[in-house]
Amino acid sequence: MWKKPFTRFTWKFYTIIILTFLFVNNLTAVHADEIELTASVDKTTVELGSYVRFTIGVHGAFDTDQPQLPPLESFSLGYGPTVSTQTKIVNNVVYVYRGFSYGLIAKKKGKFTIGPITLEYKGKTYKSNPVNVEVVERTPFDGKIDKRKGKDINISKKIFVELSTDKKEAYIYEQIIRSFKLYFQKGLPIDDLEYVPASTKSFLVEKLGDERRYEEVRDGILYSVIELRTALFPVVSGNIEIPPAKFKCNILIRQQYRRNWDPFDNSLFDEFLGRNEYRYPVERSTNSLKLKITPLPVSGKPEGFAGAVGKFTMDVYAKPTEVKVGDPITLSI
Repeated sequence: MWKKPFTRFTWKFYTIIILTFLFVNNLTAVHADEIELTASVDKTTVELGSYVRFTIGVHGAFDTDQPQLPPLESFSLGYGPTVSTQTKIVNNVVYVYRGFSYGLIAKKKGKFTIGPITLEYKGKTYKSNPVNVEVVERTPFDGKIDKRKGKDINISKKIFVELSTDKKEAYIYEQIIRSFKLYFQKGLPIDDLEYVPASTKSFLVEKLGDERRYEEVRDGILYSVIELRTALFPVVSGNIEIPPAKFKCNILIRQQYRRNWDPFDNSLFDEFLGRNEYRYPVERSTNSLKLKITPLPVSGKPEGFAGAVGKFTMDVYAKPTEVKVGDPITLSI
């Protein structure tokens, strides 16, 4: 008569199944009704306009509602939340964690407190710790990047500005075209552009059209160029100096991670979603310009002269050119 093989193995198999069931059942029973709520940031000092990652941690349960951010007057929400979960077993006790991470952008300088965060769970209200963050003025980028974030680069030839005029001498009220040009190496990722024009208290100012964008080669390097043109009309004579114009922006540089993979590391979600971009502030100033403005000559001044200086053309045309008596004509100048 045929006997079933592996009888002893079958008993061991069922024994393992029963013990596993009892073990897991015992573990799930240790889930506490009490939870803990925490708040943290990845840095307590952040530069103006930069990100700080704010994380709300729920310890002890997975089935809570999503915690709500408090009013953020000094920060704006850049992204979030990204949610991470973690479970670990220590001495037959299960510890569970759920984290909600937000990217906050600093808008004002000063010392600020975020939180505390409150959360209701099973009829009880839990409160987190508050978090203090100091926002400081951004530091101009000198072309050096922390070795942990990337390699050193020479930024001086990658982005620069120029200020020029079409003439160095003019009469009062004569038009002078001022040109501000931003040069940045083609493909260089920049953002948050801010142009601070030079003071023009000795001139009347008129904007000349929209910004112009084109490409130009300098010393064998291809640059993208943004040009702003302005018409200046001097109202005083003498030697006038136009002070430097200023320009600010952020260079976006992506951090490359070299570390062991951690499935519960929030930065992995940031990297996957393209948020591990570091914003390096850059400030540039142009040279100042010196102009010689000459008073209008008294001799030879036409009768009825009203102060217009320069070369002018005038186009006059009428439509229609053939009409009957009493019909209207449109005259354009």
